[in-house]
Amino acid sequence: MQNDTQTQHEIALAPTRAIASWSDTVSLSAGGGIMALSALVGIAMTNTVFGDLSARQLADAVQSASLYYGSAILPASFSVIALMLNALGTARNLDAEFDGEIYAKVYRITLFATILLACSVVLLLILCLPVVENDSLPTHWYSIYYWLVVGLNAFTAGIITITGIQLFQTVSHMISKVIN
Repeated sequence: MQNDTQTQHEIALAPTRAIASWSDTVSLSAGGGIMALSALVGIAMTNTVFGDLSARQLADAVQSASLYYGSAILPASFSVIALMLNALGTARNLDAEFDGEIYAKVYRITLFATILLACSVVLLLILCLPVVENDSLPTHWYSIYYWLVVGLNAFTAGIITITGIQLFQTVSHMISKVIN
């Protein structure tokens, strides 16, 4: 009888979970999109201010900053993934009953952190290419390199924001389950 009551309760909660998932998706998409767009607008403004620089000089400038950016993201992504494993263990050991939504949120955080990890590795690999040091490349390659690095930086900024929003939502949800 307990199992039947629990099943009815799960069915009754299904529509509210869908709404919560939709609102999570909207807030995650909005946050990530705004951050990525802000990064691109900032870069476009930089191009306006430093428009007299050659594509090679811009590529050289973005390469240095992106190296630090990518190097910071890599260990942070690993840390988030490790913390999600810890959160799973904590959720299983707490007295509070957690629903599947918390586990879905932990999964999404881990997914975003893994995407972030892969993006930072790709960014660092691209930065290892000796594009700026090569004098024999056609001029348009510097522009392609510059926009590729800038695009990856903007995309990772969006994913970082999405991961942060999802972390906040998950912690808030877990706290509400423990309190109630």
